[in-house]
Amino acid sequence: MEILAYLRAHGQTKQDELRGSISKNHDILRRRLEALQDAGLVTCEHRMCDDSRHMANHWSLTPRGEAVADLLVKAGEIASGVEPSEEGPIDI
Repeated sequence: MEILAYLRAHGQTKQDELRGSISKNHDILRRRLEALQDAGLVTCEHRMCDDSRHMANHWSLTPRGEAVADLLVKAGEIASGVEPSEEGPIDI
């Protein structure tokens, strides 16, 4: 779930940046990203990097992934006793 939180906070992110922030192990990160992609929570776009002529995978949340990330934030606020921002508490 930390991948969802990271993408929620940072937007579209190169896979190398995720590897530096989430997991140093490339295989573990790749499997986690593929599982999230299979669930329809993230999407991957293979495109040119802005600062070079190299291609890289850029990951971002799908609308479904954004909704799940928002629910996780609200659930965390409820669990910590903080009144959830915006729409108030959610019924579970």
